[in-house]
Amino acid sequence: MELRRTNVEVDKLKDKIARPPNLDTAVIKLQQKTRNIHIGFIFDGNQQLLQLICLLLSSTPAGKLYKGWQDFGSELGLTREQLLCIEYNFKGLQDPTYYVLLTFAQLSESTIDKLLIACRDIKRFDVINRIIGPLDVFIDKLSVDPHCQGIQRPKTLPRVPLVLKPLISENICSTNPPIKKLSSLNSTSQKKKVNERSYGSIVMLTFTKDGEDISRNICQIFRKQNPKIGVLILQEQEKFVYSRVEEFIDDCFKQVNYIIPILTTGYINHINNLTNNHDEENLVSNLDHKYVKYLYSLMRFEYCKNNCHNDRIRCIVPNENLLDVIKADLHPCLQAWFKYSDIDPFTKNILLKKF
Repeated sequence: MELRRTNVEVDKLKDKIARPPNLDTAVIKLQQKTRNIHIGFIFDGNQQLLQLICLLLSSTPAGKLYKGWQDFGSELGLTREQLLCIEYNFKGLQDPTYYVLLTFAQLSESTIDKLLIACRDIKRFDVINRIIGPLDVFIDKLSVDPHCQGIQRPKTLPRVPLVLKPLISENICSTNPPIKKLSSLNSTSQKKKVNERSYGSIVMLTFTKDGEDISRNICQIFRKQNPKIGVLILQEQEKFVYSRVEEFIDDCFKQVNYIIPILTTGYINHINNLTNNHDEENLVSNLDHKYVKYLYSLMRFEYCKNNCHNDRIRCIVPNENLLDVIKADLHPCLQAWFKYSDIDPFTKNILLKKF
């Protein structure tokens, strides 16, 4: 009887203890809170939040259990060359995560919510759990305009080494988006009307080296349609890619109707970092292969931004790779896939923009 009374008292005490917060809910709320706050703010002031993030990511050796700063940088869109520069050329000055964040901060659309998304995508929930409280406090103390619709940025950023700067400077406004001239707006709208008349739909293909042949076939099929389906391939736009890189890819990504990844075995291995020496050679020789991960990060970000709705990403799977795709643990944004043998109905749906 005494034991039973004790258990009842223990149960009452348990009920009074506050339950741990739901991490997913807390992250979603914090993402909404930080989606228009530029990450450059963490370099201001006493930098305690920056220090904590760097400690957590740089102190963990990358391996099977945890992914480290390199994977974190890749998720944030840093190129392989930039990551190698950070690893080999800046030892002893600052830790690698600092340079990853500093490089990421050079882009005008680098908001704090993308940092949380990157940590989640590399499954570093331990980092999210440690920084979510300090980050919430940091945002509450930040002096920003709560009614501003655009991305709010700090007035200055620390100097970044030349090799880590974006390859083309951006027109960055401190708070409000830039105001375009009337003539520019008119010319843009005219171009858009011309494109709408010329093409039934516009798509962007993304693929690794082993998807080159099938991508050519898809291009031919799409471009023979009436009205045509406009197809964007990075290798065909070599001049612009080399001169503008991320800005060019970002602009294209925003403007096309659909993004079409070619889900080959090489593509799946590449986005999961299961690379080999041959894969590294392709990074140099093939632009589409080189920027697969960057486009993959844009797709994942759009998926999260749209509350987990996949509106524009439609994948094609070569018939010989069906088994690999079925076995693969694909991100939800890549799970709307269609067999290459079904290319005809796929093409009709692309033209009709009905899926």
